[in-house]
Amino acid sequence: MKLKHLPNKESFENYTLRLRESQSKTLEQYHKFVCKQSGVEMSVPELLTAMVTSFMEDDREFQLSLKPASAKPRANPATDSVSQSY
Repeated sequence: MKLKHLPNKESFENYTLRLRESQSKTLEQYHKFVCKQSGVEMSVPELLTAMVTSFMEDDREFQLSLKPASAKPRANPATDSVSQSY
């Protein structure tokens, strides 16, 4: 199971989320799957919170952007001239 963060008791901020019907059905299936696999009963909003947390933690570029400039790796002149393509 991909999710690492199951619900905690931190207060929630409110957001409105619109899903397509097919996405809503799949989300309900995923909700049932996660509850069964984890043995933890949670609401769909709690599941979405765990999913968003996991997504943001796995986004390497985003995580690097959160670090202060002093903690980011310094440029290396020896390798800066090598072009990289992705």
